[in-house]
Amino acid sequence: KECKCEEGKKSSDKMNVEDFFAQMMQKENKTVESVQEMIKKKENVGPEGNSTLDSSRKKLQGQSIYSNDQQGKSTIEYANAQDLMQKIQRDVNCLSAEDTQTRTKAIRRIAPTIQQAEKEVLEYIFPLIHNSIIPLIQDKLQYSRESSIAMILSFLKAFVNKKDEEKHEDYIKEIRAGKYHYQTPTHEGIQQFVVEEHFPLLFTVLPDVMEYDGVNPKEPSEIMREHSMELLYVIACHYHCRQYLNELMNCVRFAFQDKSGTLKLLAAKLLRVLVRDHAPALHGGEGLKVIVDDIKYNLTHKYASVREYTLKGMYYLMNIKPASEKLNDIENYFRKLAIDANPRVKETLVHVCENWFIYHDDSYSYQHVFVIPLLMLIGDKIESISIAAQEALERMGEYYEKWNADKLKDRQEYVYEDLSIEWSDLPKPLKRRPRLGARMVVKHNFKKIITFITEESPSWSVRSRETVANLERIAIVYTERDIVQHVEKLSTNWFSVVNDDEMDVREAWQASIQIAGRWLDVDAYLPLIIAHFHAKWASSPTLVTNVLTTLNLLLKGNMKKKDIHEKAVDLANSLSTPHLVYHKHVAIPLNMMTVIETIVNTIEPIQLDSMVDDDQQNDRTFSIVYQYLLLTLRLTANMAKTYPLIEGHHFMNPMLTDLNPMGSVNPRHTSSSPKVVEAKGSQAQQIEMITTLFQQSSVVRHLLANKCGVSLPTLYNNVFPRFMDDLAKQAILWDRASEDLATFEFVVVEAVATSNDASMVFDKIKLLTQANLTKIHNADETVHDERVSHFYQPKEKGDDAVDPYVICRMFHILWVMITKLGSRLSEDMVMVLLRDIISPNLVWRHGPLKRLTRQMAYHILSSMFDQSKLLTSSHLDFIAKELHGSLLSACDEHAVISRRIGASLFLTYYELISPRLTMEQQANSFDMFKGMLDDEHDDVRMAACHCLAAYFRDVDHSSAPSSFTIIASTDDDEALSKLSPFVQIVTLMLIHIDDPNEQMQDAVYRNLQALASSNSSRAAYISKATQSALSSTNFQQAKTRKLLESLLIK
Repeated sequence: KECKCEEGKKSSDKMNVEDFFAQMMQKENKTVESVQEMIKKKENVGPEGNSTLDSSRKKLQGQSIYSNDQQGKSTIEYANAQDLMQKIQRDVNCLSAEDTQTRTKAIRRIAPTIQQAEKEVLEYIFPLIHNSIIPLIQDKLQYSRESSIAMILSFLKAFVNKKDEEKHEDYIKEIRAGKYHYQTPTHEGIQQFVVEEHFPLLFTVLPDVMEYDGVNPKEPSEIMREHSMELLYVIACHYHCRQYLNELMNCVRFAFQDKSGTLKLLAAKLLRVLVRDHAPALHGGEGLKVIVDDIKYNLTHKYASVREYTLKGMYYLMNIKPASEKLNDIENYFRKLAIDANPRVKETLVHVCENWFIYHDDSYSYQHVFVIPLLMLIGDKIESISIAAQEALERMGEYYEKWNADKLKDRQEYVYEDLSIEWSDLPKPLKRRPRLGARMVVKHNFKKIITFITEESPSWSVRSRETVANLERIAIVYTERDIVQHVEKLSTNWFSVVNDDEMDVREAWQASIQIAGRWLDVDAYLPLIIAHFHAKWASSPTLVTNVLTTLNLLLKGNMKKKDIHEKAVDLANSLSTPHLVYHKHVAIPLNMMTVIETIVNTIEPIQLDSMVDDDQQNDRTFSIVYQYLLLTLRLTANMAKTYPLIEGHHFMNPMLTDLNPMGSVNPRHTSSSPKVVEAKGSQAQQIEMITTLFQQSSVVRHLLANKCGVSLPTLYNNVFPRFMDDLAKQAILWDRASEDLATFEFVVVEAVATSNDASMVFDKIKLLTQANLTKIHNADETVHDERVSHFYQPKEKGDDAVDPYVICRMFHILWVMITKLGSRLSEDMVMVLLRDIISPNLVWRHGPLKRLTRQMAYHILSSMFDQSKLLTSSHLDFIAKELHGSLLSACDEHAVISRRIGASLFLTYYELISPRLTMEQQANSFDMFKGMLDDEHDDVRMAACHCLAAYFRDVDHSSAPSSFTIIASTDDDEALSKLSPFVQIVTLMLIHIDDPNEQMQDAVYRNLQALASSNSSRAAYISKATQSALSSTNFQQAKTRKLLESLLIK
């Protein structure tokens, strides 16, 4: 019974408490009814903009503004706002409790409900609880601080109407015109309460959240700082906050110093709103300069959205003094934004630069800040951005024309020049000539543009280098002929960048230089080019190569070909500088050849029409053609001399594979197309360049012939005498360093076959070798001139004073003459060659240099033997009488190469000369042949085998003996010499038929067959000797026994 009484009493007390709260709520309802009637229904809005945020910002957008432990909590069920307030009143009271757990539990019960409550409910409870929430912003517990800001943010977002936050109207023009008057927005109902009652409390604590304590923020929670900045952004967008501008701007400064990308983005968006809507209030504030210094670094932030909104904020900020005086400080940042990877950043930059130029208070002083980024963007690879930048510059030009109408009146009304050709081909996106105002804007800033380009050209960034190259190209298009004032600075930079390692950058620079040639006269840059052709620059082949490339591009870009034609002679004289023509670095001759081809293409052809009478012009054209033909031949000859083994052009060395005077090879064993050794890396690239030069040289020579209206052989024939006269003027003093020696040789190789006067060619060759003309008539006369005697005849006093290079080249020229002219050489010419040039050099003398001259003489004589109609009976008699001993000694040279050459030569020689030899000469030859059979080289043994057959055919007519003695080895010289020549030959052949070389076996077999077929007695002797050899000799080769068995008489 007592328990029941107590329960009844408790239920009665509970009912009394509920009645009390019901009565209290009714009174509160009457108080707020008037407020609720004033409130209009509005939609909730979010923070400004819909741009893409960084990764951390996206994460925040996808989750609740409350802490993670608040999400998923059950909300309080309520019937209306009053019911909700009644249910959370106790928790609201607990927000100010000293116990942290009590405050935390209260927040966790209230926060989820506030997050999901309707606008009308929030409008009712906010005035009742905001005083309890604001102190939590400074709570020691991080959870409490973050939750308090989140709840306030939810309230303020719910209280505003939805509107377009990306406003496009521009107030700056009205500000400058003095027509803009800021109107304080009117707030009613809950908004008025927020501005008048809540903000004074909020702004006493909120700025402290964003402040920095030295280098670190006072608020350690990044979420807290981000929510605070978002709250400030909502306030700036939707509430009257002019009285709090200083606090807001300070928060912006601190936010830009923060490391959080999301915080920087919100700060940039807040700055844009503040300077856009409150510009008059910010004018004259010295703190704006500090803000510029703090936020400019965010123009290079890693997040594109931060860069974009910082740029938008800077746009409005820089139209307000004194911040507008800081434009020079952000100049470099804008240029970096011009090569930004994000298209939206670049689109924003186009808009900013255009509007600054038009509306800035002192745009004239800062034109370069606006113009350079726009020109960089015109060359952008994204077409939409490129077109937008070009159109923006056109609009800027339109304003410039309005501002300077009086100055530009004459230029707009009168046109004194025809630029139709110059504007026939423009870089994208330009489709027509830019308007005058745009050209004038770029022209006035061209000096600063070039300074920037020069500073940025060596950048390590490929994108930066390519961008400045495109910038220069676009700037040149706008500046046109006025670039001549800056040609020295331009060319200096071109010489260092024209051959950039990166292909895209290189192509961009070369396009820029080529388009500059369109507006530059040749006289404007030619002195600067020629200055780098002096000898002091020869040691810098890279620089000289770049200078030549630049010259070629400028000439290519020149669309007035007549101007180049008029300067063709001056250009040829400049390019003919010896240290350029004969430079060893292949890139220099190659680029010179490219320049020559460009110039030749501009030469006006000779008029062959009989109706045209302009002999003076034709003579001038022919003179230019000759000058460039000679220059082309000199370049090609120098490369052929330096790189004689390049496949595809080995005209300098069909006789020798190496110009090294210490070595040579047998021409019969040298391929007419020597193979290039497989090369890799830079060596392969060099070979490719040399091959290209030879091909380009051929193209240029045919092109020059076309300018004269003739074929290349005909042109050679017409200019060959002039070549001989010009090149051989100093022939008496030529040595290996003589510049014209290689050219002379090349001309003979290329053109001697086209000459109609072989005697004239031979006279020049005699001049080269200094074989005195009187020697044709007086064989006893000798040359006493020590300067020239070693050119064609070896000295007697050692090798140190002998330079074999010239005599090697002389022999090659003679070889070319013999092979190409052949029977066109007269009998007297051939006799001079034999008597005065070949004979002295065939004499055996000690030393490697003397050996080399002998080898050259062997080559020449071999080529003469190959020409069947060249040698007459008198020539053969002279050879048999005077040269036989020297030729025979060649087969017994210690040097292997000499024996190979001598054996090969002697084979042809002996077949022609053997009937003219004396018996003593034949005997000496026979002894030499026997010794050659034991030589270690196959070529020598083969030649000896064939010579023995020829010897027996022409000399030995003895019959075969009835009996024979077998000689087991050729080392038994005494026993072998007692036998007849026929027996000796058979014996030697049977010994050498077992040679390891199959070709030697076949040669021996054929010789034995030839001997056996001469008569029956010889055949019988050979059969018996063969039978004896088969029974007594153990042959090493299986083929040998089969060959011998076929020689037996069955």
